[in-house]
Amino acid sequence: MGQCLDEQFERIWNKNGKTRCRLRDKVRTRGMQPTYENCRDYYTGQIKWVVNSANGNGEHMNVNTKAYRRIVYGTTRSMADKYRKKNRKSNR
Repeated sequence: MGQCLDEQFERIWNKNGKTRCRLRDKVRTRGMQPTYENCRDYYTGQIKWVVNSANGNGEHMNVNTKAYRRIVYGTTRSMADKYRKKNRKSNR
C-alpha cells in the first residue's frame, strides 16, 4: 500500500493542479514548509500530531525522526527501557 501512495503522490506532484495546491495548503496550515518531502510525508500519513509531555504544546511532525522520540519521551530511548525491571540486590 505504501508504494501505491508514493506513486499517487508522484502523479499529483508532477502535475500543477488543484490537488497539488490543496496539498501544499494543508501542509502550510499545519505549520510546516510546503516542500516536496513534507508534502510526501503528509500524503503518506507519516506526519502526526505530537503533544510534548513536558509543557503540553503540540505540533505536527514526522513520526520516524529521533526528534519525535526526544520530544515525546525526553530521550532517544524507548519508554520500555526507562521502566524495565532492574535486577538489583536488596540492602538486607
